[in-house]
Amino acid sequence: MNKFKIHSQAQPFEHEFFLRISQSLPFMKNLTLSNFKPQEYKQRQQSKNDNKNCSIIEYHHLTELNLLDVNVDYVEQFLDETKTSFTNNIFLTIDSYQLKKGTDNFTRNEMLANC
Repeated sequence: MNKFKIHSQAQPFEHEFFLRISQSLPFMKNLTLSNFKPQEYKQRQQSKNDNKNCSIIEYHHLTELNLLDVNVDYVEQFLDETKTSFTNNIFLTIDSYQLKKGTDNFTRNEMLANC
């Protein structure tokens, strides 16, 4: 499966959900996400070496990520290098306000690798 679209306004998507997607669809190239519901279990890591809170999700073949109508939690989910790792350059579609908000106007160091 090359393209995968997920949309929900009823329930949030948690880190574990994205981990399962990446493992179930390892060759996915295009992911589109739409969800205004904030994540209930926000996972923050103290450093890259501290994997106690969550596993870093790896997307080995993803080349396009569309974050459409999303809560800022999903911006953090995908752009925070302590949560997500991309092996390719990603074409990112996102609202500029959400991008600035999620990255604290590009001042969060853990966001720089994935931006």
